[in-house]
Amino acid sequence: MSIFNGFISLFLRFKQIKPFEETLKKGNQILDKKTISEVQNYIKSQITPEGGFMDRAGNPDIYYSLFGYFLTEAFQLKTEQNQLKTFVKKTVNEKIKSDVHLFCGAILYSKLIGKDKTSVILTKKIKTVLSTSVNEDSGYIWFLGILALFYQEEYMLISSFLNKFKKKSSSASEPKPCTLVATDVIMRKLLRKEFSSQTTNLKSFYHTSGGFVALQKSPVADLLTTAVVLFSLNFVGDDLTLIKPDCLDFVDSLYKNGGFIATPFDKNADIEYTFYGLLALGSLNN
Repeated sequence: MSIFNGFISLFLRFKQIKPFEETLKKGNQILDKKTISEVQNYIKSQITPEGGFMDRAGNPDIYYSLFGYFLTEAFQLKTEQNQLKTFVKKTVNEKIKSDVHLFCGAILYSKLIGKDKTSVILTKKIKTVLSTSVNEDSGYIWFLGILALFYQEEYMLISSFLNKFKKKSSSASEPKPCTLVATDVIMRKLLRKEFSSQTTNLKSFYHTSGGFVALQKSPVADLLTTAVVLFSLNFVGDDLTLIKPDCLDFVDSLYKNGGFIATPFDKNADIEYTFYGLLALGSLNN
């Protein structure tokens, strides 16, 4: 009974976590009908004949396909999701070239196909990666791995690895890149650890342009960092009221022809930064 009660408590705890899909849908609510149509057309234009979403070189890629999936879910683009499903079925059975691609493939497989022999294999591979991860500053890898297990509904495994991460990170120095600080805030929330000093540190990356910079000395804010910070602050319930107007202006300035660009100096949008644009907007729509 104690084991059962522990599992139910863990299950309900993780079920309360708001996934990206919900935040992206909140981002949609900020857009007018014309912009929604433009974004939908842009998303459709990024599908390759193979069914995957294209990287900046125009090739189908499992990493970019994860961002594409979240956007098709947010905009209810079922035809594109079916195309992506075909691509995922083939791609995740091939050799995964990196840990990040493994995590992305596992999330896509769980959402588009579900549980079967392949998903079991993917889970085992994720366990191996997280079990052998020794880099103290590998917070991003841990976060993606935990996220993959979350979408696979492997809650007991999540609990086990979070405890391991807690022990491992207790002596680690404060991560310097802004996105790693944001990851640490989220992980601390999941571990029910104090995170107020981390959120204070996170806010120190705020730039006068209305965005957040990747490093303290970075001269220009970027959309990826801004979206990740806003998502993490919103995730832990931080009040974004004071920075909301300038952040909205910053994100809006990076909108281009139905997609989003990374910085004011970029010329071409891509599917990854379109995801971050919607994620930032959704995080501000609270």
